[in-house]
Amino acid sequence: MNTEKGLMVAVTVLAVSLLIGSFWIANSLEQVADSISLSRDQRVGMGMEELAHEIRNLRRDLTNQQEESNYMYVKGAADYLGFTRSGLEKLLGENRIDIPYIIKDGTYIFYKEALDEWLRGIKQEEYHIYTSNDT
Repeated sequence: MNTEKGLMVAVTVLAVSLLIGSFWIANSLEQVADSISLSRDQRVGMGMEELAHEIRNLRRDLTNQQEESNYMYVKGAADYLGFTRSGLEKLLGENRIDIPYIIKDGTYIFYKEALDEWLRGIKQEEYHIYTSNDT
């Protein structure tokens, strides 16, 4: 009798978990679709592959906008300077690099012009040290 009750409780918990998970996934997909400006009718007819394609296009557009602007975040600055993202974050966190940046709301912001000036001002040996320790 106790085994049957335990089984019923387990099945009920599993069913509720599946419902909550399905709702969460559907809500997330709807938010993504809203962010790429598709009408509800377009989203209903869109398959997962098409939605994934639209998301990739949105990411590419955002990356292109950042590249065209005069500022960048850690990933963009790392790519621009030839570092890995984690390597630049480590150098910044350990105060081992005097690269120009500002912090706004806890986010590093780098201005392209300042990075260009910094690159012109360092010696090749310094740059090699920064990139060789970029782990």
